[in-house]
Amino acid sequence: MTTLPTRVGADPTHPYWTLTSANAAGAVTDAKRNGDAVTVLHLHDRATGALSEVQATGFSNTIAEESYTYDVWGNRKTRGSGLATTQSESYGYNGNNRLTHAVMTRSGTNYTTLDADYHPAGNFTYKTTVAGRVDYSYAAGNADRLASVSSAITGSFLYDAAGRITSGPDGLSASYNARGLAVSASVL
Repeated sequence: MTTLPTRVGADPTHPYWTLTSANAAGAVTDAKRNGDAVTVLHLHDRATGALSEVQATGFSNTIAEESYTYDVWGNRKTRGSGLATTQSESYGYNGNNRLTHAVMTRSGTNYTTLDADYHPAGNFTYKTTVAGRVDYSYAAGNADRLASVSSAITGSFLYDAAGRITSGPDGLSASYNARGLAVSASVL
């Protein structure tokens, strides 16, 4: 018999998450949170295996419920949630299956939460979120090397000889060990 994983915090006698079942593909189908206080049921589409619904029950009530739909390429088209507040999100993609927009609808009002476009190499040319718009510029001759950002965040990026970012806007700084692994990163 296989032991299913449990995650515990400082007190190992009180698990905060326990996997109680998984389907043949290994996807979670049932889990417990906070001991036995909350049961989270994960429903998957039989044909694709994609997550289609999550229901959380506890204290003799349904406390959370979400549903998901996908396009033929497996991109999430919608996320809906119910119960106390009805809210949904819809997503749009470009021809390369990159996320280009997200709209949240709450109480009949639409809020754009993401609007984005991409360079032919696949990098952002701009991205607008609730935090504001950011425009991206790349190094001449190297479409993968971010040179600067502007608008909500403004500044340039510097790189070391190995091509790793060492500094950038908002006080971004990073350092690496001899193996090239990041050992520190900070933003003011």
